[in-house]
Amino acid sequence: MKKRLINLALLSIVPIILATLAHFIWGVHSSLIAGILYVVLFVFNLPSGSFISTNSDYNIKRVNPHYKAEKQDFSSLNSSL
Repeated sequence: MKKRLINLALLSIVPIILATLAHFIWGVHSSLIAGILYVVLFVFNLPSGSFISTNSDYNIKRVNPHYKAEKQDFSSLNSSL
């Protein structure tokens, strides 16, 4: 639990520190850099798959506890034209 709290604290503090350093080095607005870094962190922390399928799988799982969701393949390398 303590390791997770440290990880979450670092995820929230590191963009502010990097933005402050960028402000001192290049003179850009620190809020702009911090905002960009938070957006990047948000995008990379989104769960894989879509939110709609996750919610519907949860509702199906409530009705049928033995339901197994099929794995979705989002790799562009496996798609054939």
